[in-house]
Amino acid sequence: MESYLHDWRQDALNKAQYESAIFVGDKLLALTGDDKDAFWLAQVHFAMGNYTRAQALLSKSNLIARNASCRYLAAHCLIKQSRFDDALAVLGERNPTHLIPSSANKRKATGSGPAGGVANVFDRAKECYKDAVRIDVQCFEAFQQLTKNALMAPDEEWEFLQSLNFDSIAVSTGSGSEADGNSDMDAAQEAADFTRMLYSTRLSKYRNPEGFATAVECLTSHYRLGGNADLLLARADLAYTQCRYEDALALTSSVLEEDRYNFGAYPLHLACLFELRMKNVLFLVAHDLADQHPEEPCSWLAVGVYYFATDRIAEARRYFSKASMMDAHYGPAWIGFAHTFAAEGEHDQAISAYSTAARLFTGTHLPQVFLGMQHHAMNNMAVAEEFLKTAYGLCREDPLLLNEMGVVCYHQDRPRDAATLFRKALEVADDMDCDPQAWLSARTNLGHAYRRMRLFREALDQFDEVLRLGGKNPAVFCAKGLIHLERGRPDEATVVLHEALAVRPQDPIATELLSTALAEMTASRHVLQLPGGNAKSRGDHAMGEVGDGDEMDNEDATEDDEDDEDDGVDAETMAGFEQELLQRRDEAQQRLAAALQNGGSSTRSRRMQTSSRSKSKGRGKGKMRSSARDDNDEEDEAELEVGEAALATNDDPFEDDSVARHRLRRTMGSNIRQKRKARSSRAVVRQSNSRKRPLNPTGNAIVAQNWDKKQTLSQNYRRLGLMNRLHNPAGGVERLGTDVEAARKQAAALAAAQQTVDLLRINGQAGLLQGGAAAVAAARSATSKAAAAGGVREVRVERDADGKIVRIVRDEAEMKTGSAVLRPIDDLLSVMENQEEWAGFGDETAVVTSSATTPVVAALEAMARQPVGPHHVRHQSQGERSWLQTLADHYGTAEPDDNTLAAMARDRRRNPMQRTAADLGRRLANFRANGGSVTA
Repeated sequence: MESYLHDWRQDALNKAQYESAIFVGDKLLALTGDDKDAFWLAQVHFAMGNYTRAQALLSKSNLIARNASCRYLAAHCLIKQSRFDDALAVLGERNPTHLIPSSANKRKATGSGPAGGVANVFDRAKECYKDAVRIDVQCFEAFQQLTKNALMAPDEEWEFLQSLNFDSIAVSTGSGSEADGNSDMDAAQEAADFTRMLYSTRLSKYRNPEGFATAVECLTSHYRLGGNADLLLARADLAYTQCRYEDALALTSSVLEEDRYNFGAYPLHLACLFELRMKNVLFLVAHDLADQHPEEPCSWLAVGVYYFATDRIAEARRYFSKASMMDAHYGPAWIGFAHTFAAEGEHDQAISAYSTAARLFTGTHLPQVFLGMQHHAMNNMAVAEEFLKTAYGLCREDPLLLNEMGVVCYHQDRPRDAATLFRKALEVADDMDCDPQAWLSARTNLGHAYRRMRLFREALDQFDEVLRLGGKNPAVFCAKGLIHLERGRPDEATVVLHEALAVRPQDPIATELLSTALAEMTASRHVLQLPGGNAKSRGDHAMGEVGDGDEMDNEDATEDDEDDEDDGVDAETMAGFEQELLQRRDEAQQRLAAALQNGGSSTRSRRMQTSSRSKSKGRGKGKMRSSARDDNDEEDEAELEVGEAALATNDDPFEDDSVARHRLRRTMGSNIRQKRKARSSRAVVRQSNSRKRPLNPTGNAIVAQNWDKKQTLSQNYRRLGLMNRLHNPAGGVERLGTDVEAARKQAAALAAAQQTVDLLRINGQAGLLQGGAAAVAAARSATSKAAAAGGVREVRVERDADGKIVRIVRDEAEMKTGSAVLRPIDDLLSVMENQEEWAGFGDETAVVTSSATTPVVAALEAMARQPVGPHHVRHQSQGERSWLQTLADHYGTAEPDDNTLAAMARDRRRNPMQRTAADLGRRLANFRANGGSVTA
């Protein structure tokens, strides 16, 4: 019976019929009471996700204490329940290191690696994983955790691999005879070598690429594993490290063709797509993963990479954060999250995110490199150098790291150290068989370092190599031009800088350097020398000032001297040249005067004749056109002669001719281009007159009925009593709600008062001059009337530091009379505000009664006072109810919870319009309120 139940249970497990396995296993455990049967039953519960039942079963009969397998499974159950301290208590505080030399008990490796890793005790977790692999070299899960989480540096990984005892692997092939024993030994040795090669393909590709290539070659040729997914991924990782992104993408694509949802291949696959800027493929991959596997962090990593590739940084950060929250130890998500801050220049947040990645993944050097780059961007060179040195201690064979270290040295005015690091970066890249175009930046940096060291020939060689490999780059052309300027060769610099401007016409650096080169050429060609003397350019003098530690090529100096021997100019020759220039100037002035006297008056008539001839059409008028063309050509030639004469009127022969051209246009009235435009037979392009069409408003029936199409918008609004603009500073001209007659009277009273009142009180007699008392009384009367009518008046105020009014100050006269006193300049801040913001309170007048309202305004106010009609409830259409009925029937409920609503929102077949979960919830609530339910 026990044998029958054993077979039944095993058959159920093979068919994934876990309920049957639990049913049979429970009966078998009751019959035998064996620890192995209890372990099997707990395993089935664990496979079904019943972690508490499995843990409770193992806790009975003291199974955890006396059976290592049961203890291991119980710890896994506790980890799944996030009870990490209890899991550590079950496993014990100390690892069973006494099992390392023993091969018989190697499968009892129950180190606390997973629990220690989750508890963020990374050093202890690393030691636990390493002990687990030492105890059982076939414990690949522990080895995978070490490499996947980058808990060891590249050198440490290879040292650990060499320390493993692969000879402890035992293989049984026979019955125990001497021949079978020899066969077992050979098989065990082969198994040990095979396992060692498999493990070596999982290590970092920065270290020992020759060993990796040997292992791949052996596994491919001897064991026919060339098409295996793990081996292809290892080769793709090496290609990505060598910056051969297309080759890496081809390998990852072949892996995903065989296994579409191999999540271990996606981080590298997404990185290759990002480097190659394949945004459309990223979009498709991200959508597929998010639809099919939303529970995987890799799916949201793909979404974040897509948004990052399309420069939507905020969305990318959101999805990188989501992936990191789903798996706190997911390295690509943390690095991408930090990259989003770096892309926006948020250096502090980027440093915080990179620091978290460096703390989580202690074995990789990349977070330290990125930290150094951020501090370099913040100009913290000393801190950046410390981080880069830390990264160099973890990995010494990364060209990116060496290049960044060289950049920091360059900015610290250490060009020799920088050149050494740049050369080493290029050597390492060459040893790794990297794509040469991927490291053009390092070669460019090396050229700049040589330039700073004044090794100009070596610098030019590096820049020429960059141009040969990477094509035309204006920055490289500018660097070459700068070197030629420093060598005192402005002619060669001009040629190179023109090439830079041909690639990028608006380049500011090339433009500035070209101006400098042209200035040096002009200065060097117009230096007068004594007979037999030699002139040295400013660049040669600078070349002579080389420091003690600088190097200078003797051959270059000799070439410079030979180039400068022909620069001397005889004084007599120069004098003759100047005399010839003066003579040509006088002749040009005479030609200009004659042209202006003879041709100025007939220009307009010739233009009119030419215009009439150009408008003639028909096949029979070709001769007239030919004659007109000849006349026009003669006129153009005459105009050119006049222009040459005008250009020659400058007193300075080296002055730009723009002034002369301007004088020519002012004198003649038009240039050649304008005349040719006037002769053209093409019709003149005129702008549309649509903006001048009368406005026909249709929004309001009352306004449309009283609208006058012959008037402008401002005229119509003013006539109807409406406002088309705001107050005076905004361009308003209407004073709505004011009595025009009262405003005119008040303005006259204020004008009379200002003619007779000494506003500045110069005389010291209460501010009164001739007739001043009567004028002031009239002004006060007008102002008080305006104030009584509710108008705006001037008062003294007190303001705080921010300019806000604290209180209104009323003087004695105002308190006695009860009206404001006319003192327009007593409050200087008020006057300033009146002039700048409100254009003065004097423009405001008294508010009138409703009698001044126009009939149109009264009709509009009556329309506005009408009560609002009843709210019309929106009813769902039959099509919408049919669609909601389909959703409710498929998901089995018309009142779904949040998870069901989310599933409905993701359902592209039954939710083709991609309604959100909140929108679906509102529509289903209305559906239920109108009697909707699931179809029975």
